[in-house]
Amino acid sequence: MNRRHAWWAVRAAAVAYETEAAGLALATAYGFVAYRYIEVGDSQAVIVETPEGAVYAVIRGTQFRVRRSWSDIFTNGFCDQVPWIYGGHVAAGYLAHAERLIEALARALAGARDVIIGGHSMGGAVALPLARRLDAAGVITFGAPRFGDSAFAAEFRAWLGESLAWHMRFVNRGDPAPAFPFGGVVAGSKPQRGAGWAHDCPAIPIRGGGVFLGAHDIERYIRGVDRWMATGEVGHYLL
Repeated sequence: MNRRHAWWAVRAAAVAYETEAAGLALATAYGFVAYRYIEVGDSQAVIVETPEGAVYAVIRGTQFRVRRSWSDIFTNGFCDQVPWIYGGHVAAGYLAHAERLIEALARALAGARDVIIGGHSMGGAVALPLARRLDAAGVITFGAPRFGDSAFAAEFRAWLGESLAWHMRFVNRGDPAPAFPFGGVVAGSKPQRGAGWAHDCPAIPIRGGGVFLGAHDIERYIRGVDRWMATGEVGHYLL
């Protein structure tokens, strides 16, 4: 794990928001030497490679101003919890998003070594189960909501330790998204009980600017990561 991974990963997260053609142009502008666009239903991801041979598979985050908006809103809003195959309970909407992508990503990454999985916003939450299923070398997330409960978080931390993987979780000062989701229930619980939520690791706080949802913008994360890399300056701790 090193800081350079964050520089590439946050730019890959920006690429993931683009259409296939625009993503190729942006990936090339950022200096990636290989680019692949993956789309399954309303779920998108990109796989990019750096000149040093590092491979990043990055999941698109929430979009509000395109045709996918309602699908993304449903995914974020479907915060009832279902059992996770490795233990604990996780957000049903994010898990369904990950399951749509898992086969296509596994095929595209066949033979790749030391893959880093990542994403911004919703994409960061979806990156966690994909990293676990694909046995990634590392996870880098930006402004990611919580994916599961404390039992999931504990199991995910244990997997990180056992597999020698790592998770860098960046939070821009003022970004409300890492405190989501709120509420929900555990599906099938009798008597019905409310869902609990937890992150699997502490945040790396950065200062990219912006207020409330403006602080969640991917461009703010690029600015914050660049500042963090250049100066080591960080912002206030947030969930």
